[in-house]
Amino acid sequence: MFFFLLSGFVLALPFFRGSNPPYFVFVCRRILRIYGPYLGALALAVSGCAIWHGQLGNVGRFSGAWGSAVDAHSLFQHILFLGDYNYYRYNTAFWSLVYEMRISLIFPLLFWFAIILRTRYSLFLVLILTLAGVQMSHSQLLVTLAYAAIFLVGILVAKNRDTLGGVYRNSAVWPRYLLALASIALYDQGHKISNLGLLWHLGDTPVVIGAAGIIIVGLNSTTAKRILNSSAPAFLGRISYSLYLVHGTVLFAMAAIIGGKVNHLIFSFLYFPTAIFLSWGFYVAVERPFMLWSRSVGRRKAIPTVDPTVA
Repeated sequence: MFFFLLSGFVLALPFFRGSNPPYFVFVCRRILRIYGPYLGALALAVSGCAIWHGQLGNVGRFSGAWGSAVDAHSLFQHILFLGDYNYYRYNTAFWSLVYEMRISLIFPLLFWFAIILRTRYSLFLVLILTLAGVQMSHSQLLVTLAYAAIFLVGILVAKNRDTLGGVYRNSAVWPRYLLALASIALYDQGHKISNLGLLWHLGDTPVVIGAAGIIIVGLNSTTAKRILNSSAPAFLGRISYSLYLVHGTVLFAMAAIIGGKVNHLIFSFLYFPTAIFLSWGFYVAVERPFMLWSRSVGRRKAIPTVDPTVA
């Protein structure tokens, strides 16, 4: 949920600054930025499944990941995002990218609503989209509405970032700490609120509120900025998308190779640095080239001027 919200926030900033690209350029950049690395991660996950399917034990059982051999039908579904299928079959992280790409196609429309509507009406639209998405959660296509609502919240945070930042900075110390703690608590445990009686209609709203609070704190807290800008968090932030794409494949491969041969503590000690190292490699080899390519789309190359006096 945090990445959906952050995507809405980050994508909205160029629009608010007046530097938004034409729609075709915007979509091409999103495809290269999201779908390109996804295909690379899909290739790794499918390769791992082809080698180690059926060897994960309890790991991946809840989602059916690597439970059976690769077949052409599911592979084409994953490549083309076609139909309702098990998004978790090859990599448990892939489910969110389906919605990320779908919502990217309508993102300018969401931004338009955020601009023409007052914030209170935009929040009402968020509520309507959330309720509709939760009610139709049986359909992987229609549940996109609920995730579009999260993008819209990110746009609204970007729209009101100066006002929200001013309120935060003008507050006493204890409300700031309270906001930080409440935001972390909601983000970590907010899903339990949605399980209380009629509140299930809220879907992921409590988690989204917590994520929005974390972004506000991160943007305005001197301490948070200092921590986030330090070397380790900055590095993890740089490779975060690659880490998201690759960590499941690394986990499943290691579970197939050494699962049951070492205890959980040793497995974790080996897994985390391995996942980070391989994610960095994936970032350098796959994500960064696609990132640079996406940035080049729509940019006009400067035409060198010729001095007419030079013969």
